[in-house]
Amino acid sequence: MKNLLALIFFLFLGANLQAQDLPSPGSDEAVKDSLVLDQYIEEALVKNPRIEGLFQQYYARLKQVPQVGALPDPEIMFQYHINPMEQSSPLTRTTVSATQMFPWFGTLGKREEQVKKVAEVEWTAFEEARNELVENVKERWYRMHELHHHLMIFRQNRGLLSQLERQVQTQYESGKVSQVDLLRIQIEQDNLETQILNTEEELEAMKVQFNSLLNRPAEAEVQIPDKMYNPKLTRSKERLRQVIYDRNPELRGRELQEETALIAEEQARLEGRPSLGLGLMVMNKNYMYMSVMPGERAGLTGSVTIRVPLSRSKYQAQRQEARIKARVAREEQENVTNRLTAKVESLLQQYRDAERRIALHEERLVPKTRQALKIGLSEYAGGRGDFEQIIQLQQQLLKYEMMLNTAYVEQNIATAEIEALAGEHNTSPEEMEKE
Repeated sequence: MKNLLALIFFLFLGANLQAQDLPSPGSDEAVKDSLVLDQYIEEALVKNPRIEGLFQQYYARLKQVPQVGALPDPEIMFQYHINPMEQSSPLTRTTVSATQMFPWFGTLGKREEQVKKVAEVEWTAFEEARNELVENVKERWYRMHELHHHLMIFRQNRGLLSQLERQVQTQYESGKVSQVDLLRIQIEQDNLETQILNTEEELEAMKVQFNSLLNRPAEAEVQIPDKMYNPKLTRSKERLRQVIYDRNPELRGRELQEETALIAEEQARLEGRPSLGLGLMVMNKNYMYMSVMPGERAGLTGSVTIRVPLSRSKYQAQRQEARIKARVAREEQENVTNRLTAKVESLLQQYRDAERRIALHEERLVPKTRQALKIGLSEYAGGRGDFEQIIQLQQQLLKYEMMLNTAYVEQNIATAEIEALAGEHNTSPEEMEKE
């Protein structure tokens, strides 16, 4: 009986050893998993409604450029003299005039420039949403792998415990083993079944969340990798910070907001300048009470109109408002920079912590626990071991292997967050048009 138990537990140990063979980052299996993830990311970027909405908002803003850069609509006035000095045809009693207003020099160009800057701000919001979406897709995918991996281990243990329970039941009925051993295995089975059900439900809920990011049906199938590999950060901390400061969409958006406010200040100054209007009036002869034009010719009158903005406080307030907005944008830049600095430091700490946990579990805890389990099984087979101790070692090995996989997952998630801060998935309107 002890030899049989030892054989089953050695099978259990071998199954766990096989389940934990992790692919190297450059292996064919790792490349294949990476391609699957890239396909999901591409699908999310194409189908996600929030991304599409922000993209269309940017182009809608660009459509305002020709609107604000156009001259005001000309004014055309038609007049009819109902009481002429002499009888004449209705056509000779009419007057037509047209007037076109022209803003101060440079005003229209400044209006266009401001709208373009606002569009750039909205583009950074689009880029920020893209990076956030990719981060969320990766984070959900890695977490699904974590749960999937836990289920693999749980189900392997369930099968092995079922085999062991049948053998112990037979031996117990023949009076060869204690009922305590049988009850201990049954307790482990009950706990394991509960863990499996909880994990299955959690995984299904996470699949629904993942599919929602890709704008797919909730029940759509998701391909989840069986193994996880260890990503490597190639940039130094100082270089990584500089890349984030240069490419982070949120920080760039605050810089553009300051530029937009400065343009608005200049625009308010130009709007406070006079506007010039040119007009032409065509008057038929019987419209005039006193004929000043010889013969039958109509009268032509040119006019110049000057719009004088008398309410100076209005434009002064607009300039002050723009200066305040520029100052607010500068303060927000500093705030975002400080937050990014703290965030990247925290993520690097998480990355290093996961790296240390991987080394701890891979190099020490898991191998030593496996060795202890082998020794315990050997002693139990020789009549010296404790069945309870073997169960505890089995649980400890299970815990360490799950913690090892979780460390891999959390290291990948930290890397994905760092990539999002660094604007890894920034793009340009030209690149989007090519796609």
